[in-house]
Amino acid sequence: MKKTLLAYYHLLRPREYLFFTLTYTLLGAAATQSPFGWRWLLVFLANFFAVAFAFVFNQVTDAPLDALSEKSSPNGNPIASGELPLAAGQISAVCLLGISIILYAFLGWKTLLAGLLTLAIGALYSWGGLRLKGIALLDLSAHCWLLATPVFLAGFFAQKSYNSSTLTFLLPFVLFISFFGQLTHESRNLPKLGLALPRHSVLIHQRSRVHLLMMIFLSIGSICGLIALFIQQVIPIWVTFLWFLLSCILILPSLIRTARNPNTFYPQPALHIELEKAAAYALIANILAEILIRIIH
Repeated sequence: MKKTLLAYYHLLRPREYLFFTLTYTLLGAAATQSPFGWRWLLVFLANFFAVAFAFVFNQVTDAPLDALSEKSSPNGNPIASGELPLAAGQISAVCLLGISIILYAFLGWKTLLAGLLTLAIGALYSWGGLRLKGIALLDLSAHCWLLATPVFLAGFFAQKSYNSSTLTFLLPFVLFISFFGQLTHESRNLPKLGLALPRHSVLIHQRSRVHLLMMIFLSIGSICGLIALFIQQVIPIWVTFLWFLLSCILILPSLIRTARNPNTFYPQPALHIELEKAAAYALIANILAEILIRIIH
């Protein structure tokens, strides 16, 4: 029983997208400045199950190839390693798909559309007829522009009241910063891949252009973020400062260690992951503060 549960945990791999889902869902919900309530929880669960579907579907479709390279990998594909039958993965994917659609439907048609986009991208990312992850740069877009964006929009539109003008600068901030983070992540992982896959060739042979693209995205995203967070103040200003403070706390130790030992190999810090964690913690603090104020009053 314990081995089966562990195999399902490896199939779902929640650690890989928990903070991602939490950050973009809460950011979208908080930007509406609506009070915390059941809609926040429901849209988070819907987004979580939708992203989980993308991961499970990916493992189901990749199982035949993974079986050739990681037959005994405890943290790899549990279907490929024989820990779970293929049917178990397929049933899990269908259940996650159905549950997320039902939850999205409870929250209105705009939320449902955003959710269906998340599910569609999750399927097309791995589906044999298209496989977005096999197309250079488009696989990165699927992670960012086409996955982070609908998760964020679902959190936004799930609330009863919202001002669409809030998205003017906040949405580009989400788009460009998430794409910058994924490009950084992929470039950082290239040395670990050995012989790079064909879809990574653009990151190798067009490195200077990709770097320029990263800087453009970072610049646009940073400008839009400054306007949205400090001028429009789409979320409380103290939450924004807490976000930056927590980001420094999470990122600085790795940067200092690397700077002090330039000749020693240390994994480069995944900045976008730490930023997502910091944002999630700050937004959770905002929720807890709101609950505390309600209790006091």
